[in-house]
Amino acid sequence: MTTHVTTSTGISAHKRSNDLSDFESELDMIEKLAVSSIELPTYDMDIVIGGKIRKPQLESLKRACRGRGVRYTVHGPLAINFMDEQFRLQRHFDVLCASLEVAAEVSAINYVMHTGVMRQQQAAGIEAAYQRQREWLAKAGERAKDAGVFLCVETLYPETTLQHTATPQRLASELAAINHSHVWATIDFSHSYIQADYHGARADHAAEGAAGVWIGPEFRAEALEGYLALNGTLNFGGDDGVDIFANL
Repeated sequence: MTTHVTTSTGISAHKRSNDLSDFESELDMIEKLAVSSIELPTYDMDIVIGGKIRKPQLESLKRACRGRGVRYTVHGPLAINFMDEQFRLQRHFDVLCASLEVAAEVSAINYVMHTGVMRQQQAAGIEAAYQRQREWLAKAGERAKDAGVFLCVETLYPETTLQHTATPQRLASELAAINHSHVWATIDFSHSYIQADYHGARADHAAEGAAGVWIGPEFRAEALEGYLALNGTLNFGGDDGVDIFANL
């Protein structure tokens, strides 16, 4: 297998006014930092409502993005969840498809969504949810391919002991099983650290990340979120920063 590695630096933009009237100023500020890419938080822009695109809001976003020398990534609605109950999955899919259309309209390369989350239950119920997620992500991959966008499934973490979501390694195996040209992975280091801590594997987090065993070679983005300190250390709210660059 040939692995191609391309690195660049990007920053997530933040919405200011709800009508996006000053979003151009936000992008101006970021572009002056000489980054290669900007993540657009469409999950917080009220562009997609009920699976439908609000055209005026989309036009405001397009005006702000037009004519810039950066690449765009879109992070879509956080509520999309293909491990949800079967009867709601079509609505999740409709919202995702509309969001992919938005990403295509701003010429985004990558579209980021979270892996699914569900309530803890018996193993058979959990495996059934993974099966649902594989089926719908495969469908979503076709829509992403048609839109010319890569669908990047981001690592997550359980917020309570009553929730279940994929570990980075489980997500890797799920995406390998889907094996779609436009369904990739995004490693969020902070999410993955919290997930490791939840499973009592905090000490393994940095070593596994440096070794590349979380996801494998087929991922398109790594998110450091806002946790990167000036000394090259990741700090997740406690006193014990993790030097993720020591072995890279």
